[in-house]
Amino acid sequence: MRTRTIKGGHRVARFSLASTANSDFCHRLLTLSGYDVSFFPFDWRKNIEESALRLVTQIRSISARSGGQKVRVIAHSQGSLVARRALHLLGKSEADQLVDMLLLLGPASAGTYTAAMAISGGHQSIQLFQNWAINAPSNVGQIFQSMSGLYQLLPWDVNDTTGSLQPNELSNPTFWQSVDRNRLKDLYGWASRIDTSFFNARIRIILGEDKQTASAVEFKDGKLTEKAWDAGDGVVLDRRAKLNGVKTYKAK
Repeated sequence: MRTRTIKGGHRVARFSLASTANSDFCHRLLTLSGYDVSFFPFDWRKNIEESALRLVTQIRSISARSGGQKVRVIAHSQGSLVARRALHLLGKSEADQLVDMLLLLGPASAGTYTAAMAISGGHQSIQLFQNWAINAPSNVGQIFQSMSGLYQLLPWDVNDTTGSLQPNELSNPTFWQSVDRNRLKDLYGWASRIDTSFFNARIRIILGEDKQTASAVEFKDGKLTEKAWDAGDGVVLDRRAKLNGVKTYKAK
């Protein structure tokens, strides 16, 4: 197993990447820097719980193969929920034994309005898909409504009253023009049950560069549209990325 000594003499054995974006770049950069990197791909469309269970297995396997050395986990956006849920499933004792630290890049800790736009059929990626995909189905919006991972990404923080919606209004089926009611009922607010507070001292958050980010939405002429904006990385609001008790930094 390859290790690398960095300033201060700290030895880093392995990195595990749980991310849906920029993973290839991170993988190459860390590998070229001498780190032993394991990539954890997951399907963002599916239930995040399934991915978290697989990540638990991978973390245990990596640590075992490396002679019990701890793993450092890097996760981005939705991948941050996968990683935090994996730590939650490991529990304090095993997480302390197997994981050295968790780095979250632009984490969707309390959801994103981008998921609401996708479920409603109003996200720009749906239009691009319809315009450019070969034989794109006419019901592509309904296909997005069948993706469990999107419901788990809906904004859920009941303490955030800064937007135009009442707390948890998105959980009400009557808010939507069209929605999978069962998925909405079962998966809305799923991330609120993740508890990694026992690991806070070893979690770090890096917020993305400042971009206009939706902070409120409304239906207008039957289409969900962005109504207001606030500080964020273009997908996740800064205030929805932060976790109480976790050191947070801003990319410049």
